[in-house]
Amino acid sequence: MFTFDTNTFYYFQGRKSTVDFIKEHKFDLFYIPSIVITEFLSYLLISKETEKLFLELVKSIIIINLDLEIAQHAGYLRRKYKIKTVDAVIASSAILTNTTLLTYNIQDFKKIKELKIISP
Repeated sequence: MFTFDTNTFYYFQGRKSTVDFIKEHKFDLFYIPSIVITEFLSYLLISKETEKLFLELVKSIIIINLDLEIAQHAGYLRRKYKIKTVDAVIASSAILTNTTLLTYNIQDFKKIKELKIISP
C-alpha cells in the first residue's frame, strides 16, 4: 500500500517512472491525500490535458481527506520535525494509513522516523 506525494505526479510533465511503478504494483492499493490534489492542481503551468489526465487517474485512487486525526498528527509532526504544513499532512496521511510514502523528495521526509518512504 502506497501514498502519493505531489511530486510523484510530475510524470505528466515528462517523468514516466511513476506510471511504470503503478503498473508494476497494479494489485496494490494507492492512496492520495486530498491536499496533494490541491497542491498539484495549483501548479501555474499545468495544461488542460495534464489536468484532465491527473483527474482521470485520481478517480482510481483512494482519497484521504484531512480529518481531525490527520490534522492533529500533522501538527505534532510539524512541531517535532519543523517541516512544512503540507508535508506534515502528507506524512501523517501515510503514517495513519500504514502505507509507504512515494516521493521524489526524500530529503523533506527522511527525518520523520515513523514514516516509510521510497522513491518510485
